[in-house]
Amino acid sequence: IAEANIQTWKAAGQALCPVQIVCADATEFKLPPGPCLVYLANPFGAPVMSRLLEKLKIQAVVQPQPLDIVYQNPEQEQVFVDNPTFALLWSEVIPMSKQDEEVDPVCTNQDRCNAYRFVR
Repeated sequence: IAEANIQTWKAAGQALCPVQIVCADATEFKLPPGPCLVYLANPFGAPVMSRLLEKLKIQAVVQPQPLDIVYQNPEQEQVFVDNPTFALLWSEVIPMSKQDEEVDPVCTNQDRCNAYRFVR
């Protein structure tokens, strides 16, 4: 699904920078060089999310690059609150289209999304 989504994004002329899909243990992910945006669609419970943020923080400290996280449906938001090195940039409720609702039977008609930035 992710690969098909990227191809659709590229075909629509929306991919303005390289996009990479990584299938691996998220807590072992190595940040690429340069600015990085990590997208999370509520993938983990609190223990794994805490480990992920700690690993990202360790990497971001030694690599002088911007690191932002977009977190859709932030059920583990408290993990970010408890980790002040990731500052909340914004939090919005995003309305879902009818098409989105039709393909996602467990979704509501809106999703909350938060954006965070690693603060040095």
